[in-house]
Amino acid sequence: MDGSEGDRSMRETREWVEGWEPLTLGDYFHLLWPAKGWILVIGLVCGAAAFAVTSQMPNRYRATAVLKPDVPEQGKGSGILGGLAGFGLTIGGPTRVEDLEVLFRSKDLTVRVFSKHSLWPAVYPDRYDGKTGLLEPDWLDRLRADEAGAARPPGTWDAIRAADACLAVTSDRRTGVVSVSFDARAPGDAARVVGYFLDEAKNRLQEETLGRANHNKNFLAAQIDRTLDPIIRERLYALYGQEVEKEMMAKNREQFGFVLIDTPEVPDRKHSPWRLLLSALAAATGALLTCLWVLVRRSVTPGGTEGDRPDSPKGAGGDGSLRTIE
Repeated sequence: MDGSEGDRSMRETREWVEGWEPLTLGDYFHLLWPAKGWILVIGLVCGAAAFAVTSQMPNRYRATAVLKPDVPEQGKGSGILGGLAGFGLTIGGPTRVEDLEVLFRSKDLTVRVFSKHSLWPAVYPDRYDGKTGLLEPDWLDRLRADEAGAARPPGTWDAIRAADACLAVTSDRRTGVVSVSFDARAPGDAARVVGYFLDEAKNRLQEETLGRANHNKNFLAAQIDRTLDPIIRERLYALYGQEVEKEMMAKNREQFGFVLIDTPEVPDRKHSPWRLLLSALAAATGALLTCLWVLVRRSVTPGGTEGDRPDSPKGAGGDGSLRTIE
């Protein structure tokens, strides 16, 4: 008798599996409809909580400058440049798109800008005390074991961390332009800091090129004194003249290094946070998680697998009705 009951159970199971069909969108709608109140309420609560949190965040404004490398033309001098490269000397400065991107991303330029200009009130308005010149630690600093938790003068790594959070440098290889952006609490501060980065980048390019030209001139002058061949001496003099020309061009600071296409204008609208978008995403996420919870709860409830289908002859109470959440 036990064997016949087992065979009948296996036969019913096989018939159920063979007749099973995947749930359609309408089936899921019928499964979730009894819990529509919970889904709506939880979604609205998550959206309201996200809006309340983002409302406490201060507005941030972004100023952007677009620039293009000032690449000198290389016509007849290309052969001479190749000859100077054979002596192990480098010609020109970092004027390509990739070099400019690396320059604006460099930590040395960031430290140079923060050291020369007082940017701490613009970057840390809530933590920096202009009267004492001290920077209050944030809650992350207080959690670190190596932090004393007391106010201290801002240092190099404070500037680097501020640039990592506020400075954005992007490049477009197709058009050959570089964009430099900075986020700040005040619109005027954002534009002012971008201008500082542009000025210090030009200063660094100018100093590097002048130093390189000086070094090349000294090297070439020594080679000219030791060379007796008139042809080689003529080529060395030509190379020396090019270095003098590069030195003169580097002193014209406004037209050296890169060309400014778009100046950093003071923004009139905030860049972040996007409160409505974040609230909508939080509401949608809360509603989606509630739907998932409802489906999982109904699937693990005894009898819910078969009886929850709208077309199933068996329901939660044996009459084909849908199970509601208590």
